[in-house]
Amino acid sequence: MASKPGSKSPSKLPKGATTPPRQRSAPPSSVSTPTSGGTAQIDVGAVARAVSTGFMILVFGGLIQPIVSTYVPVIGMFWLILVAVTAFASAGARVGIACPNPPLHGAGAAVLSYLLVVPLMFLQGTFNPLYTVFSFVAAVVIGAAAGQIGARSKASRS
Repeated sequence: MASKPGSKSPSKLPKGATTPPRQRSAPPSSVSTPTSGGTAQIDVGAVARAVSTGFMILVFGGLIQPIVSTYVPVIGMFWLILVAVTAFASAGARVGIACPNPPLHGAGAAVLSYLLVVPLMFLQGTFNPLYTVFSFVAAVVIGAAAGQIGARSKASRS
């Protein structure tokens, strides 16, 4: 990855990052928080890639569901739940160390990937408000956990 000509930071960005990670060696008094006037950094590129991954898993899993239900009815009953958990976990873990706040970015990526599927449920006629609320809660929890775990595992490999 080539550095920009005006860049003064010689450090190399983590794989998949478009914004540099926050410095962990800074003293607590110099860390900017949203309450002290600082702005939170959002790595839009990493989140967009994670949302795309989660969305594609949800779409392909939903398309395969009738086939799985026909040939393996026991798995077919739980297929969409397995697909949703897999999609939310992969979207959350995809942001990993590339983002300044991995749990927040993981949860956001999982929720956004599910938000892209909601209109498809309307078109198909399978929209259920209660199922949607539970799916949003699952996306937040699973995405945040996967983002944190992904960041820890990637940081320990570095």
